[in-house]
Amino acid sequence: MTRSPPLPPPQPLLTTQQLAAALRSRRKALNLTQAEVAARIGMSQSRLSELELAPEELSVKQLMQLLSVLDLELILQARRTKASSTPSSPGGEAW
Repeated sequence: MTRSPPLPPPQPLLTTQQLAAALRSRRKALNLTQAEVAARIGMSQSRLSELELAPEELSVKQLMQLLSVLDLELILQARRTKASSTPSSPGGEAW
């Protein structure tokens, strides 16, 4: 029986680039290629590559499928501080 690598501790994701890095890191920790993950969720490897580079293009459905394949879950909670609560653009800045 193959065991999944341990999960990193929970971390807040405030930018799309942080989301991209977290998804890519987990995929690599599981020793999965883009092609393998893409096949499991019914998309091309090139589309998954695009989404890893620009995750703001992910639909909620695609995000949930990716999380499932990567054995991750989405937890929403209120921010701890209000200092960075101003919405911003999807270019990597905090929302």
